[in-house]
Amino acid sequence: ECHATVTELDATPLRSYELPLPDRQVSTFIDVLSQIADRVRADFPQPLVGIGVGIPGVYDHQQQLVILAERLGWADLDLVSLIRERIGLDVYIVNRANAAALGERWYGAGRGCNDLCYLQIGSGIKAGLIVDGELYWGGNGSAGEIGHLTLVPDGPVCVCGRRGCLEALASMQAILDRLKVLAKAGRAETLVARLDHPIEALTRMDVLLAAHAGDPVVLEVLCEAASYIGIAVAHLVNLFTPERIILGGLVNQTPAVFLDTIRASAARHAFEIPWRATEIVAAELG
Repeated sequence: ECHATVTELDATPLRSYELPLPDRQVSTFIDVLSQIADRVRADFPQPLVGIGVGIPGVYDHQQQLVILAERLGWADLDLVSLIRERIGLDVYIVNRANAAALGERWYGAGRGCNDLCYLQIGSGIKAGLIVDGELYWGGNGSAGEIGHLTLVPDGPVCVCGRRGCLEALASMQAILDRLKVLAKAGRAETLVARLDHPIEALTRMDVLLAAHAGDPVVLEVLCEAASYIGIAVAHLVNLFTPERIILGGLVNQTPAVFLDTIRASAARHAFEIPWRATEIVAAELG
């Protein structure tokens, strides 16, 4: 789905829209975005002055290119020009973790912090970094790719083609894959019994419902993932020492043990001095 929210210029939300996204083609996305823009123009008398797009990928602001959005199959894409030509508005593109970092800084768990990190945990794992009150992009917009931190050199293959990345160990897809393996080995009977479809069709919602019901295998796999995320959080603490690390995505959707395990793992692996200076909290915004 494509989710869109109309806001005032101070980001006060006015109305949200959801339209199906039948495929991941760029042309399909622009068609859907155009439909949303038409609906907004029909629903509001005020002029629509611009569009902000949060993408699951690397955006280079100097070149104004989507360098790579692996899960969408987009690469070296001038998305700004394509949207401007179709809809006729100014466009601003950021990685969605960067967008979330700004949102939390302005209105959420990062209020009052000039140095913070937002960690998005979902289908991928990405950090949005704010330094001295401003987003930190890195040399080509790719700063914050902590999902590709190698934690297990001979671990499972990641979507990037390398082995043992954090994403391959702790993303939602990694959790689903691990549960399928356990089920096929006969070690997830309670989860399989809950499902009204084959384990091969296991979904994110299946996992979340089972977790809140206390399914022991699901909670075990979630805590394994949380332990790896905690190691990555410890790296952020040691290297960056932000005032606050804000955890979003799965942290807001899972039982409290998920966040508790991340904190405990981070405490075990972080150097004590920077650890004292950093607070780890859940995101406040959806």
